[in-house]
Amino acid sequence: MTKYKKIFLFLFTIWSLYVVALLIRQNEIYGIETTDSYFYLKIAENSAFKNKFTHPVYSPGYSYFISALIYLGIETELAGRIISFIFGAGTVILTFIFLNILLVVPNEKNHERESVALFSFMFLATNPKFVWACYSTLPYTTSTFFMWLSITLSLILMKNRGKNISSKKDFLISITCGFLGGISYVVRPEMLIIIFIFLAITKKPKLIFPFLIGYIISSLPYHIISYIEGNPPSFLSKLILYKGGSLKESSSISHKDNIEKILSLQGYIKNFIFNFHLSHKYAIPGIITASELIFIGMGINKILKESKESAKLSLLIIIIWCLFTFPIAISADYFYIPVLPSISIFGGYGLLQLWDSKNKYAKLAILAFFIALNTAIFSQPLYKDEGRKIYKIAGKWIKENFGSENILIFEPFPFATFYAGGEWTTSPSKAKIWVISSLDYLSSRGKPELMILDMTKIKELSFAEPITEINYRGIRLRIFKPPENTR
Repeated sequence: MTKYKKIFLFLFTIWSLYVVALLIRQNEIYGIETTDSYFYLKIAENSAFKNKFTHPVYSPGYSYFISALIYLGIETELAGRIISFIFGAGTVILTFIFLNILLVVPNEKNHERESVALFSFMFLATNPKFVWACYSTLPYTTSTFFMWLSITLSLILMKNRGKNISSKKDFLISITCGFLGGISYVVRPEMLIIIFIFLAITKKPKLIFPFLIGYIISSLPYHIISYIEGNPPSFLSKLILYKGGSLKESSSISHKDNIEKILSLQGYIKNFIFNFHLSHKYAIPGIITASELIFIGMGINKILKESKESAKLSLLIIIIWCLFTFPIAISADYFYIPVLPSISIFGGYGLLQLWDSKNKYAKLAILAFFIALNTAIFSQPLYKDEGRKIYKIAGKWIKENFGSENILIFEPFPFATFYAGGEWTTSPSKAKIWVISSLDYLSSRGKPELMILDMTKIKELSFAEPITEINYRGIRLRIFKPPENTR
């Protein structure tokens, strides 16, 4: 084992222990991250206990892995975080392996290859958004892991070109690539892109057939179950919803019109330009820190100056990703998590350029500052502590006082609903109880946001019977029993 691999194992162990500590803190002190978290965890519970396996909007692959841990007796939220960590750690290992394969160049020393792989690992492992995803209750590291496992095997196929490798072996590897790509698609629908990445890497069109066989084997059961349960594929439903359509429209013609508009050349260009703007304004600043951006720039400069042909594949993956996702989805920072391993190679070359500088103390100080700065960022919760634990307290209170049956709860966000084991509704008239906290209508600066309600809703709220009030860190949460005439 080389010294670089020993360093990698040491740093990976330290990183894993630290992220596990963050995971435990998040699970015990804070709460689920977003509304999406509620749905993914609810699918997992429904899969484990109610034989209901799909959802009209959300892909269930991540939830299936959570269900396996639920069967082992692990609590749902913790199970979701454990799955995210397992596949996040796997992605870090895959990135190191991928770059060690990718950067092999004839007549070039292994020193640079292993150095870049090590620094790229450090770059990825200290990216705040990636670390956050590693202990979240969201599917990003799970889909990324299977995508990059498929890409790594595709790279092995590419490296086998010109070697005396049997076509049978190529066939089996291609099927495996497709099978893994299908799993990533069942976790996140945009992972359909893996088909195009496979073709771009292998440059062997004939291998697309075994790839598709593997892809269908792993993804077809999801489509069959979705059809049986009356749900559209997540890819189709998100394609409609992202562009302002409605799944409640009964006419298949209206769905077809929406999709045709999106996939038309004019619609493609319009959506691409719009998402390019969103990426520049919001997504990229949200996924990459300022210090990382500096090293990415240094890495790109080194790659261009020294004509690093092997690094171009990483750029190709990023380009394909953007060409595919920009027209069909709203660009957000989390959409770039799957290509962070590609981005990390540029950061790795930038860190290598720093390390090759002659001033020993300066480079050590800058590297330490870079790691410490990003560690300080990802050590904080993605969302500031606004007292979100109040929802856990409220959910426990509701469960103790209303039972564990699926009580229908109205609240702006489904956080207390999740911990109560209830069902979330955004319609007050249908709910058995209402949950409203002082967090629900605060802006990011802590100032009340304007709420405009019609007279009937004002009357409903004024006659709602307050059952209890919970206080936590200056945050107040009230639980109401709505008047009978609203239900």
